[in-house]
Amino acid sequence: MKLYLKIFLGTGIPFGVFMGIFSSIRSQDIEVAIISAIIVGVLFGFFMSIILGTLHFIVTKKIKSKAPDSNSSVHQTREIELNQPFEKAFALCAESVKQIKKGKLLIQDKTNGVIKAKAGLSWKTFGDEIKFNLKKTGEQTTLVEVSSRPWVKTTLVDYGKNLGNINIIETHLTTPVQTKSLAETSSNHTTSTVSSQIKGASSMKGKILDYTVQTNQGVIAGDDGNRYKFVGSEWKASTLPTVGANVDFEVHGQDAIGIYVIAGTTGSGMSKRVTASLFAFFLGGFGIHKFYLGMTKPAVIMLCIWFFGWFFLGIPTIIIGIIAFIEFIIYLTKTDEDFERIYVAGRKEWF
Repeated sequence: MKLYLKIFLGTGIPFGVFMGIFSSIRSQDIEVAIISAIIVGVLFGFFMSIILGTLHFIVTKKIKSKAPDSNSSVHQTREIELNQPFEKAFALCAESVKQIKKGKLLIQDKTNGVIKAKAGLSWKTFGDEIKFNLKKTGEQTTLVEVSSRPWVKTTLVDYGKNLGNINIIETHLTTPVQTKSLAETSSNHTTSTVSSQIKGASSMKGKILDYTVQTNQGVIAGDDGNRYKFVGSEWKASTLPTVGANVDFEVHGQDAIGIYVIAGTTGSGMSKRVTASLFAFFLGGFGIHKFYLGMTKPAVIMLCIWFFGWFFLGIPTIIIGIIAFIEFIIYLTKTDEDFERIYVAGRKEWF
C-alpha cells in the first residue's frame, strides 16, 4: 500500500498542478482551474498508482521467486560472503559488472575496497548506480556488500531492474566454475583448460528442466534423452535461465557448457507481446510500450508530443493516443513468433 500511495502522490500532484496552470491560462478562471487540477490530479494519480504499482509487483514477484529472501524495493542491498582472498574477490566483483546489460565500471579503488559502476538507460529506469564494498574477513574469505539503485533518486518503480542487477551479480560471484576460472587465469592455465573442454565437446539442443539462483546451477534435458548439469558461468544470455527455455549447448561429459537460448522459443515472445500491448493501451501516449521494447528514440518522441501537445489544443496529444491504440491492436493480432521476429529481434519502431 505504501508504494501505491507514493505513486499516487508522486504522479497525481505534479500532473494536477500542470493541468491547473494550463486550465487557468485557457479559461482565466482561477476557481475553475483549481477544481480541474484537483479532479484531474486525483484521477490521474489513482490510475497511475494502480497500473504502475501492479505491474511493478507482478514483475518483481517473478524475479523474487528466484531469490525468495529479496524485497521489491528499488534500492537493493545484499551481503555476500565469498570463500576467496581479497584480490580475487575484487577481480570477481569488477568482472560481474560486465554481466549486466550496459554495465560499465567507473571507479576501482582496491585500497579501500570500493568499486563503483553504472548500468545504462533502459525502459525500466534512466540508469542505475551500482556500488561494491569489500572487506577482508580472513586469508581466504571476503565479505562483499553490493548495492544497486536507480540513478534518478526519486524513482518509485523499476519493475525489478535493480533486483535483477543484484541477482546477476550474486550469480556471477557465487559460481564455482567462474571462481575456478579466475584462479586458473592467475596461474596462466586457462587456455589449455578451455581447449581441452572444446576438443571433447559436441553440439546439442535441449530444454531447461530446473535452475536455482541460490546454487547457480541447473539441469538441461537434451534431445538425446539424457540430462546435463550446468552452472551459471556457462549461460551466455543477458537474463537468468528460465525453466522451459529451449537452448543450444555443448556437451562435455555429463555437463552442458556454452549455453545459448534459441531465439523465439523461450516463451518470452508471448510475455513481451502481452505486456507491450497492455502498455500501449494504458500508457501508450507516454510511449511506455516503446521504452519497454527498447526503442528509446520513438518513445521519447511520443512522450514529448503527448506533453507539449496540450499547448496546441491537445490535437497532437490525441493523434499520439490514436497511434498508440492502433499499435495496441496490431500487437494483439500478431502471433508470438511474428511479434518477436518483427519488434523484438527486428526492432521495427512504428506499427
